[in-house]
Amino acid sequence: RILAGLAAGAGYPESVSPGLAGLYPPYLRHYWEGFAARDPAVLAARCACPVLVLAGSADVQVLADRDVPALAAALARRSAAARHAVEVLADASHTLKAVAGPADPGHGGALHPGVRPALEGWLRENAWL
Repeated sequence: RILAGLAAGAGYPESVSPGLAGLYPPYLRHYWEGFAARDPAVLAARCACPVLVLAGSADVQVLADRDVPALAAALARRSAAARHAVEVLADASHTLKAVAGPADPGHGGALHPGVRPALEGWLRENAWL
């Protein structure tokens, strides 16, 4: 909601919940305002290089049902030569860690077991491995 508010011009919040206070300290105000002004899908559409989007279904920052399809559509509008792949890992967090359930933020532990095969497949597909 904070980024959506910034993007809508609501300004930087005067108070932030304790769980998000570390991400949104007052000294990062200008960074977050600039960040919110950018649309990742627009940036993705302008990118000419190969792109792999790995997302987690349990990500609460980049939503698998809203943001990932927008990125995929933007990447698909690029030239045919600009390769891309999009994969959503079930029960993975924003940091691509396995999530045990709704109360687990997915900050700790090893990477989700689907990260390595997805990354290796992408590297092989592009002859980089």
